[in-house]
Amino acid sequence: MSEFDIRGNQQPQMHGSLAREVQRNEDFGPLNKICSKITHRTAFSIASSTVQGSLDEVIPFLSNVADSEILSIYGMINDYVRDNGVQPPK
Repeated sequence: MSEFDIRGNQQPQMHGSLAREVQRNEDFGPLNKICSKITHRTAFSIASSTVQGSLDEVIPFLSNVADSEILSIYGMINDYVRDNGVQPPK
């Protein structure tokens, strides 16, 4: 992984710092604020177990967001490969 400047003892970065690193924090920040609240493990667990059907409105939203994010990531990867080929970043 050294060709990607990744060390074996490197700690994972929080998604907010990753978004800032690639100058996309304004794009991802607001949606992250919403999703972090409803997808937090404890909140999700409580919401799903307290009232029957309590996640009925949330699941389609999360599914749509996930689809959109995957397509966005695919687009960025596709653009990078088109411009640079398949190689580590310089």
